[in-house]
Amino acid sequence: MRKINLYDKSKYIEKLNGDINEGESNPLNKRKKDKTILNNWLLISFLLSLLSSLILGYVFNSINIGLIAFLITFIMMFFLNPTRRFFRTASALLLLGIGIIPSISFNLLIPENKFGLTGEFSFGGFGGYIMSCVIICLAGYLFYLDSRKN
Repeated sequence: MRKINLYDKSKYIEKLNGDINEGESNPLNKRKKDKTILNNWLLISFLLSLLSSLILGYVFNSINIGLIAFLITFIMMFFLNPTRRFFRTASALLLLGIGIIPSISFNLLIPENKFGLTGEFSFGGFGGYIMSCVIICLAGYLFYLDSRKN
């Protein structure tokens, strides 16, 4: 059996560290890879948007329809980016939380009329506001996760 002296061990450890740093498990290499995916995704979404705008502009013979198709396609492709999943979910939750606020409670007053019906009907309460605040806070947390990821 061959004995390994200290010098041989250090070479082995350096080689092992070099293999680890060059591998895919290294978070620094993964971050570089993510940036290239994001750049490619923006290029892909731009090219698909341009293609859709050219096709629809040609079919309908209108530059305005082509520009609208470009904007809609580019925005949809931007939000479908797989690396931006936290941003997509947070945006949806933020819109949901803001949209719930006006529909939480309302009062319906029925004035006197010729049928003799009068009254007041109220719907909602304080719990709806709490639910809206929780949804908005969850959206804020997801925006935080998105900023940490990028």
